[in-house]
Amino acid sequence: MIEIELNNIKKNYGLKNVLDGVNFEVKTGERIALIGSNGAGKSTILKIIKGEENQDSGTVNIRKNATIEMLNQIYKTELQNMLVADFLQQGFEDMIKLENSMKELEEKMSTISNDEIQKILNKNEKAVITIDAPLLFEAKLEDICDLVIAVIAKDKE
Repeated sequence: MIEIELNNIKKNYGLKNVLDGVNFEVKTGERIALIGSNGAGKSTILKIIKGEENQDSGTVNIRKNATIEMLNQIYKTELQNMLVADFLQQGFEDMIKLENSMKELEEKMSTISNDEIQKILNKNEKAVITIDAPLLFEAKLEDICDLVIAVIAKDKE
């Protein structure tokens, strides 16, 4: 499945032509690297994908419900004393919250039998989600976790 697709992207800054007919696609699970000299347009491509800048022409297609995150190349001076690991985690806050919610749900579900879990899921179709791509959910996992946890607590009473 194509996650991001750029077709014939052109971008000028005044008379300077930065991007001239850029085409590429990123498929689910792929990892890419943008390599080029300073001023070649690497950051401009990312800003166009993120929606922070508009291209002069061409099309950008992003899979429905996809989330695009980007760490800035230059960060604010008040962050200079921050640890690198803490800085990098800022770009993954949503994923970290999702992981913590999943761990909490896993702990709570580990105390009941598989039959009880299946019974709860059968009663509450809202608790079943589909995953289109790794870590890209169509529903908010927090809401689903809260629903399943509430049902589990109610069934145990």
